[in-house]
Amino acid sequence: MILASSQSKTTQDESDQDLKTFSKNKKFRVALVCDWLTVVGGAEQVLREIHQIFPTAPIYTSQYRPKGIDWFKDAEVKTGYLNFFPAFTRRFIAPLRQAYFKHLDLTGYDLVISVSGCDAKYVKTKPGVHFCYCHVPTQYYWGKSIEYQKDPGFGPLNFLVRPIFKLLLPRLRKKDLEAAARPDYYITISEFAKSEIKKFYKREAKVIYPPVNTEKFSEVVKYKDIKQGNYQILEQHQNQKNQMNQKTYDTIENNKSQIEQKNYHTIKSTYSQAQPESGHNIKSSSRQCVTVENYVKSIISPAQNGYFINFSRQVSWKRLDLAILACIKEKQPLVLIGDGPEHQNLARLAATHPDLITLLSTMPQSELKEYLKNAKAFIFPSEEPFGIAPVEALAAGCPVIAFSKGGAKDYILDKKNGVFFDHQSVNSLVAAIKKFNYLYYETENLEDGNNKKTVSQEHISHSSLLSPLEISKTAEKFSTHHFKEQLEEYLARTISSTKVQFQQKHTNQERQS
Repeated sequence: MILASSQSKTTQDESDQDLKTFSKNKKFRVALVCDWLTVVGGAEQVLREIHQIFPTAPIYTSQYRPKGIDWFKDAEVKTGYLNFFPAFTRRFIAPLRQAYFKHLDLTGYDLVISVSGCDAKYVKTKPGVHFCYCHVPTQYYWGKSIEYQKDPGFGPLNFLVRPIFKLLLPRLRKKDLEAAARPDYYITISEFAKSEIKKFYKREAKVIYPPVNTEKFSEVVKYKDIKQGNYQILEQHQNQKNQMNQKTYDTIENNKSQIEQKNYHTIKSTYSQAQPESGHNIKSSSRQCVTVENYVKSIISPAQNGYFINFSRQVSWKRLDLAILACIKEKQPLVLIGDGPEHQNLARLAATHPDLITLLSTMPQSELKEYLKNAKAFIFPSEEPFGIAPVEALAAGCPVIAFSKGGAKDYILDKKNGVFFDHQSVNSLVAAIKKFNYLYYETENLEDGNNKKTVSQEHISHSSLLSPLEISKTAEKFSTHHFKEQLEEYLARTISSTKVQFQQKHTNQERQS
């Protein structure tokens, strides 16, 4: 028995060792599958990272447009007859796409990974080799079918699409359930998506968070962290101002024009002389200069340095209209960055208050980083299975105000790196914005002359919310490195276990015979 146990352990160890290098094993045939490759999105990012693990694996898809996505120029992308259809027709050809993947035979492969939120999971494979990285059960068949029927996204053709979709929905759902039965294992993007797969497909799933390039925002985090540190330093000075020479303090206030003209060193010198005992709080002259600059900018132009932000594809179900209306009601500046079918509607809404709402088109990462540097928080009003944009905001040290359903609950720590609101309504979001400002800012009441009007002098205190650097750390577990590491480990362990079970079953059959 000891010998048998030892042999079994040896077999397990050998199997594990083989499977740890299976991504480099040319004899181990791997195929990747996705719904389509026509645009850049979250699913495509997942596929790109998986393809980096298996660089020689062919990619099977229904439609491929290299102009829409240039990530797979060096990959072997295989398509069929559906690729002759224009890219925009993918909404119309759902029944054809289901049929295409249903008959796509990949039984010659040792491992098949489908990345799918739709029909790619329908492919034929041999038993025990199909892993489906499922974002969520096909949303327009299941979770968001009601919203999709209201607004199918065909603009003036919606009146034609609605009755056709309603008629086809039962058949589409039936075929989708057939497709859902084909994968051997499910991997998904969040606890919310896991529950949806359980609810609609009656399948269990392993949560492996999708890859987010968190490293690209490191310079933003440094900027915001320095900015917060500067505020903290000045907060100490502010608390000590009653002990300061009032004349010197007035001198600083009266020299704002000099500061606007980049004459920082003059003010820095004056300020240092005023506080010789607390001068050790500021370590270098360059740090002093930045401190004064950021402090004064926050006083002179708060709209430029204290705005809320959202960058995402602009579609109706993301409820970006709530962000606009809530910020208008609360008189808070908002910057929306992105494009999509809802852009024109959002533009009309934003035009009512151009002093508060700024609407910008999709921009390069370098420009986006500049807007993130001075953003107070990312507003995330939609219910999504995960949401890559808010995680990118966290990676940049930017807190998130999020709707309390969906994947956001996997990465938002309420009152730590963000704030939740419970209802997709303007009033609920307004309450969250107020809560955020209360947690994030400290309010000092000042008397305004004879009117004794209460005014708000805001400066970052972070008594509740984490610092930008600490916020960015909450996003680290969603990095591309972490994704690859977790996926490889799960694949190796699962395949190894399956192989050992097969060997044991085969051995038992031989003994019985």
